[in-house]
Amino acid sequence: MRARLVALAALVLAVALGMALGAGPLQHDNAQRARDARAQTAKLTATRTRVAKLLALDRAAGAYEDATAPSVVRGTLTGHDVALVALPGADAQALAALRTLLVAAGAQVTADVALGRPVATSASRGLVEALTSEMVTQAQVTVPTTFDGYQRFGLLLARALGVPATAHAVTAAYDAPALAIMAGFETAGLVSSAKVTARAALLLVVTGPAARSAEASAENAVPVSFLRALATGVTTVVAGPGTAARPLGIVGALRSGTPGFSTTDGVDLARGRVAAILALAAGVRGVVGAFGSVGHVDGPIPVS
Repeated sequence: MRARLVALAALVLAVALGMALGAGPLQHDNAQRARDARAQTAKLTATRTRVAKLLALDRAAGAYEDATAPSVVRGTLTGHDVALVALPGADAQALAALRTLLVAAGAQVTADVALGRPVATSASRGLVEALTSEMVTQAQVTVPTTFDGYQRFGLLLARALGVPATAHAVTAAYDAPALAIMAGFETAGLVSSAKVTARAALLLVVTGPAARSAEASAENAVPVSFLRALATGVTTVVAGPGTAARPLGIVGALRSGTPGFSTTDGVDLARGRVAAILALAAGVRGVVGAFGSVGHVDGPIPVS
């Protein structure tokens, strides 16, 4: 009987203790957790609201830049011809916006060329070596003996689309040698499409985004090589999106040396496209530099 009473007393004590805890510390903990949850929800809501406001401001700023960009560049390239060259991966919307700005700047776009995938990879080295070796003789292009196939490709492309600065002319005829060069490149897949009416004294080259890995960025050596050769004969600006100016991008790789021609970044935004147009205009005056907002730059736009 006593054992039963002891067990019953223990049970009553346990129940009482549970009720006390529920009404005391445990209940307090539950209430605190509820308050904490409400506080976290409020913070999350406030953060989402701030992000939404920032995104709205960014959209408004972008819309303002898009609307004012044509007036900023208006007349800066009047009387000048420009050849537009798109590297594999170049954004179609950015290219379309650049075409519009070039027209607003007063330029005549005499060539609109898209390069093929083979010029973005070293896998086509054998093809490029053989083809360009034969073509330089036919096109009567002077090439340093130390140049490889991709460098010869750059010089041949410059001959087909551009007018050397030493010619002191804004345009030249799309003559038989130029036509033969482009036909050969298209047949080999080095150029995927080309609309050319004349050769221009200014070249605007547009790149794609940065590579996603260091291994993939090793292929930047190919376009960097022929772009440097391309720019030796024609006033050139190489423009890319913001990521292209990072170490894994083509613009970033070009800026790691002293290219001797202008580079711009942010071409995926109106401000970057304006910088590209103004860099072309500055190139007419012999001013070159790195312009934009990513990496080491000389400023957002040319100032002289």
